[in-house]
Order: sequence, then C-alpha cells, then structure tokens
Amino acid sequence: MRRVGDQHGSKPSERARASLITTGAMTARLDRLERAGLIRRAPDPADRRGVLVRLPPRGSKVARAGASGTDSRQPGIPRTAQRTAAGLDRLRAQAAAPSPRTR
Repeated sequence: MRRVGDQHGSKPSERARASLITTGAMTARLDRLERAGLIRRAPDPADRRGVLVRLPPRGSKVARAGASGTDSRQPGIPRTAQRTAAGLDRLRAQAAAPSPRTR
C-alpha cells in the first residue's frame, strides 16, 4: 500500500495487479487489513461502483515500520531476500523430486 504513494487512495484491482495476485485474493487480504484497522475503504468519487483503499494513521505507522525491511528473527537480512531464498529452496526441492513420468 505504501509503495503506491497515493494519498487519495488506490483501487483494489490496481493493488492486485501490482502485487501479482488475483482480485479475489486482494479482496481477502484487504478484508483482513480492514478488520485490523490498517486500511480504510472509501467510495471512489470517479466511479460510483468502485472503492478506493487508503491508509489511516495506524496503517501508515505499521507500513513505515515494515518498510525498514528487516526481520527481527534474522537481523540485517531484508525480508524480501528471505522470501526469495525460501522460494528458491522450494523450486530446488521441486526440481530435485523425481518426475511422475520417470517412475
């Protein structure tokens, strides 16, 4: 949310595209964030069917804290690097697993 830098809000569909997830997955994610008080949905003045997602003060504070990019479990290692490493480990494991055709 914070990466968008739009103080007026952003459309959930734009957020989904930027996050490389489906709009349904984005809706579920936004529902959880809204229940936690980290985002607010507001009517889109340009599209009466749409909504805009905004960060309230509490959401901005949490986003700023998360933007520091480190994980307290492994200080100094950016979270994105940890996620990338975990994803590569999963890919390696899948590549090393025998193919169903070779059994």
